Amino acid sequence: LWPVQSFSAGTPVSLRGVPLVIDAEDAEAQRGLTALAALLSDRSAALALPQRQLLHIAAVFASNFPVQLLIEARHLLQREGLDPELIVPLWRTTAQNAALNADAALTGPARRGDRHTIDAHLRRLSADADLRRVYEVISDLILNAHHPESRVQPKEILEELAEIDT
Repeated sequence: LWPVQSFSAGTPVSLRGVPLVIDAEDAEAQRGLTALAALLSDRSAALALPQRQLLHIAAVFASNFPVQLLIEARHLLQREGLDPELIVPLWRTTAQNAALNADAALTGPARRGDRHTIDAHLRRLSADADLRRVYEVISDLILNAHHPESRVQPKEILEELAEIDT
């Protein structure tokens, strides 16, 4: 039984609305876990291994990556002597809005197709190759989803990377 949920030490969590993934070796175990899941949560699903693996990947995208990106955003502000808490209200509101309608919650230069601002941000991040790479990859993902006509070709990416390394 896998609760699709993040747990933090000392923070109680109700499982009532948390999806519980059921994985059983046989029909009897399946029935027992299904009954237990029904007692704990309103949502459960029996998934085969490939489906569970895919769900776990999606959970990493939805939970782990955004938290690490918040950590990086706070560090970025701290390095420049800015209060890292300045970004937290935006993050909370964005998470709430995304839970309601992720497509409508997505804003920012890549969503708008604003290459000028993206390029300015990339130049500002030139001293931090890892953050610059993350910014570029995620911006390209957003651009490709919302502005496919502006899709960057692999040759262009390689040329840009070569410029950074020199």
